[in-house]
Amino acid sequence: MRKEDVVVKFVGDSGDGMQLAGTLFSDTAALQGLDLATFPDYPAEIGLPITL
Repeated sequence: MRKEDVVVKFVGDSGDGMQLAGTLFSDTAALQGLDLATFPDYPAEIGLPITL
């Protein structure tokens, strides 16, 4: 059975290797020719600046 959409979430701190895991996963998916979208989730203490 083939899936149209799949959501994969990696949860953890970047010090736990989350950035590397996400990079390896997205590189592998891209090499397989899969469509891939990422959504960065920044912690509040290092989040993007708010502009008004």
